[in-house]
Amino acid sequence: MNHDVMTEADKVLEVDRQIRAGGPVWCPWCRCMNVPNKPQCCVAFQSCLDDRAAAQLESVIAQQKAIELGQADAIVCPYCTQVNRAPEPGEARHPSDWKRPLVSPFCCDLLQAAVVAVIQRKRTEDYIRHAGKIGEAVDKAARN
Repeated sequence: MNHDVMTEADKVLEVDRQIRAGGPVWCPWCRCMNVPNKPQCCVAFQSCLDDRAAAQLESVIAQQKAIELGQADAIVCPYCTQVNRAPEPGEARHPSDWKRPLVSPFCCDLLQAAVVAVIQRKRTEDYIRHAGKIGEAVDKAARN
């Protein structure tokens, strides 16, 4: 009898597949069932979830930066895998035309929250940089 042994990469892919399907998730490390909004079964499973979340956010950050640099024109959602494009210039996009009509122009709430968080973080960094320049100017003026 031949039994396949899951590699670490296979285990991560299996967790991702189950999460995308929704509902309970079987842990390939300790073989327990995990139910949404309940404590996780083991450290390996929690670590997998944390790594997955970090990779998804990094994907949003990288794709948004590519759009700002003109290297891309869409974000492929790392949460639900749908493609999100901005409307063409002059193209009227009525809220009824959105992927989720009258709810959000983004494909899912997770992508919307990630994009908003990335934009807010960038603005905060700009404000901090600007405040630092003001502080330097005040210090320079005080020395003169």
